[in-house]
Order: sequence, then C-alpha cells, then structure tokens
Amino acid sequence: MVVGPDGNLFIANGHADNVLEVDANDGSISVFVAAGSGGLDFARDLVFGPDGDLYVISRGNNAVLRYSGSDGSFTDAFLPSGSPGLDQPQSLIFTTRINDELFRDRFE
Repeated sequence: MVVGPDGNLFIANGHADNVLEVDANDGSISVFVAAGSGGLDFARDLVFGPDGDLYVISRGNNAVLRYSGSDGSFTDAFLPSGSPGLDQPQSLIFTTRINDELFRDRFE
C-alpha cells in the first residue's frame, strides 16, 4: 500500500492483478489500474516515483511496470520481464542519490 500525492490510498491487489484506489474523503474503492494492464501479473508492491507516475512490481513475470499517476493508464515496462537481477521482486523504493564523496567524508 502507498498513499498517493492526492492523499488517496493505493493497494497492489496481487490476486486480481490490479491496483485499487481508496478515496481518502469517502472511503470508496475503485480500480485504478485495470486487471492485467500492461501485462500486470500478481501486483506485489507499488510506489509513486519522483515523476508522479505509479511503479508496480509485476511479480508473476518479474517486471516493474509504469502507469500514469493521474489515471492509471499503462505507460511502459520500466524494467521489463527478463531484466538482469529481477527474480521474484518483493519491494520497490525511490531514493535520492547520495554524493559518494560527501558520504565518505562524513561517515569514515
């Protein structure tokens, strides 16, 4: 689950191969990413990226798929099935890159 930029809750629904959206105002639930959209197979984890798009782990086919953060439409396979290092991915996070030199100076 993740809270989106609009304050709504988004849930990776692995068994239905979709993403649900829970409205923060009235608690209503709707489908944000349609079942199987873009090849979504067992949605495992999700996060909104710095670009505002929604990134979803598609565990069933070892991919990370990207969807429009505004309407849930499929954009592309950010990391397509068969990408090196993806084998049953579990979680996803975006972080800012730490300047290696500053990091070394501060923590060595």
